[in-house]
Amino acid sequence: MRSDWYSIYQEIASFTSESTTIRLSEHFGGESVFFPQRMISPEGMVKNAQILQEKGLNHQQIAHELGISVRTVGRYLG
Repeated sequence: MRSDWYSIYQEIASFTSESTTIRLSEHFGGESVFFPQRMISPEGMVKNAQILQEKGLNHQQIAHELGISVRTVGRYLG
């Protein structure tokens, strides 16, 4: 029964479904899994910053769009 599950599995099931939770448990059970806060890799962020720059956005607009600092945009775009 779902009420007998560890709390982490109950939480996952509340966001997905019981069947998805069971599949995740079967695939990743016993492993430590780290979920970065951002889904986009640093390389992907650089690419996105370059695309936004090509569209004419300035560093401040790019920072706002990507949720990063203006300083980081400067590092990404050189």
